[in-house]
Amino acid sequence: MKYFIPAWHKQYDDWSINIPSIENYDAAEYMTVLKKFDEEIGLIITDYQPQLLSKLNQIAFFPNTLFSVYDFLQGVHGFENKVLELEDFNWPKDAIFDYGPFRTLIVLENKLYATVFYDIDGHILRISYPENDEHKAFTLGIDSRGFISNQDDEEKTIYFDPYGNWRFKKEKTTDKITVNPETHFCKRREYENITGLVDEILSRYLKVNAKNNDEIIVTVDDESSFNNEIIEPYKPLYIINRHHPYSKKIGSLAKTKVIVSSNEIKQNLEKNYREQFDISVIPVFNSEFRLGHSQRQNVQEIGFFAENANDEDIHQIIQKLCNYILKNPDNYSLKIFTYNFWKADHVNKILEQIKEENKNSFILGKSEQAENAPIDGLDDEVSLPELDVVHTRLTNISDVLSNLDKMRLLINWGKADELMQISGVSIGIPQVQNFSSATVVDNKNGRIIKKISELLPVVDEYLTNLNSWNQTVVYNVQLMNQYSEENIIEKWKEVFKERKAE
Repeated sequence: MKYFIPAWHKQYDDWSINIPSIENYDAAEYMTVLKKFDEEIGLIITDYQPQLLSKLNQIAFFPNTLFSVYDFLQGVHGFENKVLELEDFNWPKDAIFDYGPFRTLIVLENKLYATVFYDIDGHILRISYPENDEHKAFTLGIDSRGFISNQDDEEKTIYFDPYGNWRFKKEKTTDKITVNPETHFCKRREYENITGLVDEILSRYLKVNAKNNDEIIVTVDDESSFNNEIIEPYKPLYIINRHHPYSKKIGSLAKTKVIVSSNEIKQNLEKNYREQFDISVIPVFNSEFRLGHSQRQNVQEIGFFAENANDEDIHQIIQKLCNYILKNPDNYSLKIFTYNFWKADHVNKILEQIKEENKNSFILGKSEQAENAPIDGLDDEVSLPELDVVHTRLTNISDVLSNLDKMRLLINWGKADELMQISGVSIGIPQVQNFSSATVVDNKNGRIIKKISELLPVVDEYLTNLNSWNQTVVYNVQLMNQYSEENIIEKWKEVFKERKAE
């Protein structure tokens, strides 16, 4: 069995504020590949995750065994799942229900009695009660399996079992944990903090279930809810990725085996920690043979991934590309990509700036056609060229491949993004960037440049020289083999083999 202990801290937002985005559930891609090749996967969750089943459904992964520390703490076993509806709660007889698009307001005697929040699937996520004459404000958290999971107020959080009995509570000012004296799931009645309680349960689980030939694979994370000392007797493999801070925890780890997703992370570890770790690079994302269809398009599309670039560079790059497209606006277009909502907002503001700065030179975006059309009767009206420049925020992994499908080339700027880069390889297009990465080899399947001033000649080379572009496709096909699922599983097998030989 391969036991993974990921750092899954984030919980679901309610529908009203949920912003669709690409979620990075660390270890999920690794677990999926290993399970696909007949490895048995055990998933151990140490964080409070009342929507865990919804999360597993979202990533379409179901481990061979699943252990949640909080499920154990809350006595969630042998419980028949159900979906809670409003009618399942005991509302006052004269309550009025005001059904809105995002939430339901419950009003009693012309005063707000409660607010019901829903997740993106329409299931009840939590119910908030405002302060009144009888009680202070509090919120009930709902588990996706159909029970009240906790009660939270400004002073404490109380955790319940599926039958409404309180199991333990956490004081917010002191972090002190108090366990219900009528329960018997842990050794003590009080703990200094939640980490002490999680450590105890995790240690007990591993002692009973972890066998000599099993592997414990742990994501290093500064915010993890357990101490590394609990798992060190099992000689774990550690995963380090860019989505989780690790500087506080990693320095205290004993000499051990570390899995990283990129050469960049490996180089940083070797620089900062010398010979402390035995490091293996195993890509998170595998390649797919999805060669694009840009050769079938009349218009050659340029892609620019702006997520990791600063605002000044984004402005310069877009302006230069606009000037390039302006020479032949019927044959070229630009699509800008981001992930993050706030980054997308920055890019949109930059586009507005460029529109204003170039209002006498070109029209940015075909949506402005009607507004800028010549007016009948005005013979001196000059029609400005229209540039097909759009911005798209990518919200799921499938969006990445589908949007790159018709791209002629991709510009990456700032630092590497593993998903975007391997997608570019899978589509087979050249990538131009200002940093080194394992997936782009200079003059093979792209170009590594230092300055923005070098950008346009390289872009022009790939757009006008079919031979250069074809060479990129050939090299990308070769590279796909290195990043195939089969190759990634071989890297894992090599690590496991070395571990057995120790």
